[in-house]
Amino acid sequence: GCRLKHDQVSKLFEMMTENHNIVHLDISQNDLSDVSSEVLATVINKLEHANVSHTKITRNQMKNILIKCSMNTSLRYLNIKGNDMEIYPNDLFRRTSKKIKEFHYKLENLDLYGHGCRW
Repeated sequence: GCRLKHDQVSKLFEMMTENHNIVHLDISQNDLSDVSSEVLATVINKLEHANVSHTKITRNQMKNILIKCSMNTSLRYLNIKGNDMEIYPNDLFRRTSKKIKEFHYKLENLDLYGHGCRW
């Protein structure tokens, strides 16, 4: 996959907040930890297909993504594997999985399997 720099990732998500034509995004293996949690959650939930696996999403970013997904989303596919999800109750994952046809979130021990996005 493409390894974008932090400023490139931030600019991409800024631009995507204004673009309603993009429906598919695979940005796996890129570091998204510096993207605003609100911007990230908004952009992801406007898409139909989002692969953000192994992207160093922070706990706050993940919480915002899942909350938005569980309420209202355009997503039909979401892959968030390989990110830190240890603090979230199963209920949040269950509500989100009811809204998204294909939701990949298998809880993984990142110390054992790695973060997948190291520089």
